[in-house]
Amino acid sequence: MHNTFYSAGIALLPFPLVAAAALLVLQIEMLRAIARLYEVEFRENLTVSLIRTLAGFAGTAALIKAIPAWATC
Repeated sequence: MHNTFYSAGIALLPFPLVAAAALLVLQIEMLRAIARLYEVEFRENLTVSLIRTLAGFAGTAALIKAIPAWATC
């Protein structure tokens, strides 16, 4: 439950890069907790790589949507 409040607090940060870094840390901690719960080995370097890749795709999609001519494609 506390992760919800942390996420809401991070969303209020006025600087997108700072918020993104804070969310990355929070997501890693949540994945670590899930891995511990299911007794699965947690590899932080693999997790960080996966989250950065997904964030890159989301960022690219957001940029494309910001350009009206490309958003309709």
